[in-house]
Amino acid sequence: MKEILECIDRGLDTFGVNMKQVVYYRIQTVNHLNREEIVQKPLEFVNSLADMFGSVAVKIIEKSIVREIAQQFKLDKEHSLDLVTAIKEARLRMAKNRID
Repeated sequence: MKEILECIDRGLDTFGVNMKQVVYYRIQTVNHLNREEIVQKPLEFVNSLADMFGSVAVKIIEKSIVREIAQQFKLDKEHSLDLVTAIKEARLRMAKNRID
């Protein structure tokens, strides 16, 4: 879970450290979703981002985070993944690696 959150941090950092802080503050205060819950509730996170930035800007933000997740977890379909799917794929990879 920590590795996925670090990818989300790096993806948000692309837009500036202040933006990352604003996103985490807003999703916690307005949407009652804390940073640690994002991995378990990725759709709520995406919906919160869409509420903050609109449907067009959220795609740009998602793409930045997906790029980080795809690189970290070696996901082949980076360009076709949405953020919810990327997080789920990363969780599956992490679970599989624990089993192996």
